[in-house]
Amino acid sequence: MEQDAQKTRDDANIWLARLSPLLTPKPGLTQDEVEKNINTLRSLQEEASDLQYRLGSLWEPGDMELSNTFGNAVTQLPSLEADFRTRLANQRFPGPRVDLESIQERLAEREAQQELGIPTSVHNALSLSMQTSPRNLVAAGGLSIFALGWNSFTLMHAVLMIGGMWKAMGPVALFLLLFYAIFFGAGFAMIWGVIEALSIEEIELTGRSLVIKKSIGKWVRT
Repeated sequence: MEQDAQKTRDDANIWLARLSPLLTPKPGLTQDEVEKNINTLRSLQEEASDLQYRLGSLWEPGDMELSNTFGNAVTQLPSLEADFRTRLANQRFPGPRVDLESIQERLAEREAQQELGIPTSVHNALSLSMQTSPRNLVAAGGLSIFALGWNSFTLMHAVLMIGGMWKAMGPVALFLLLFYAIFFGAGFAMIWGVIEALSIEEIELTGRSLVIKKSIGKWVRT
């Protein structure tokens, strides 16, 4: 019984040793070498069922790892054979290499031109633009008034407070700037909000390139 179990382990290890070099084949294989690898895979496939059945009857702790490794290897045999057959076909019938993604992209552009009524004789990349956000004068006006009041009051309060504390504490009073930085930060955020409200947002799509533009008059940001 133990001799049969050991023979099963040996056969499984030999089987895996034959498979191992096929998992990472060296580049530049000849046609004969590829055909030999395919024959080896077919031979391994024929032996796999019986070996897998015999491995199922083993009981020692190390046998579980061997059985799992063997099972995972068996599931990869079809894909390995398909890879080698693809390589063999490329060697037997070498053909021109084409960029399918590029062809699909150009076909999609032609279809889009036809749907939009643009002559397909125009070979430049199709460009589409759209305004996604107009300027909001009401929001900009209200926010600008609030921002002006907020920043003016903060500045006046900071000058008076730091000036008064300077007389009592000297240069240490400048540390109050860290406190007022919080309020100035909120004030500058309001100013930026005014800029955003006054901006016109547009998107421009050219081929696969998308550009977002925000403009106030001649000032354009992308």
